[in-house]
Amino acid sequence: MADSNRVIEPSSKRAVQRFNKSFELLEPLPEKAQKILAVLGADGVASEAVRIAKCVKSNVSYWKDRFIKAGALRLKVDGIVKYYELTPYGSKLLTVSDGEL
Repeated sequence: MADSNRVIEPSSKRAVQRFNKSFELLEPLPEKAQKILAVLGADGVASEAVRIAKCVKSNVSYWKDRFIKAGALRLKVDGIVKYYELTPYGSKLLTVSDGEL
């Protein structure tokens, strides 16, 4: 009989964790991601980013989360409406995407 307290871990867990740690943002950024970063970094809100980047709100939310995780955006004001500020790394991403660096 098998031991009932035995826990079997998936063999791919370490590989997935290693992949997630090595993940970085694409450089140059896709055009929509660049527009989203520019709008949110300039005291814009998600609804403005949706309108300017011409995409759905879930796209803006996805890129916002990735930019925060990568350190390109920082939460400035937390309330009903959230405002973000661009970090030096976020500024670098925008200039690299423009081809000016």
